[in-house]
Amino acid sequence: MKDEIPPQYLYKILSVEDWNASQNASCVKLTAADSDFIHFSTEQQLDRIISKYWAHIPQFIVLKVD
Repeated sequence: MKDEIPPQYLYKILSVEDWNASQNASCVKLTAADSDFIHFSTEQQLDRIISKYWAHIPQFIVLKVD
């Protein structure tokens, strides 16, 4: 992976409930799936991750992290 440029942004998908719970907190509330490491996606991975894990969820939040 010589000269690979890291992505400018990473994306984190949250449930609306976790997003709402995070609004008055000093950090974002994460689920148990993030207990070992936080799951981020690149822009190229985002559609695939949404269709695989979030397609059955009517609403969710996508954070764009710099």
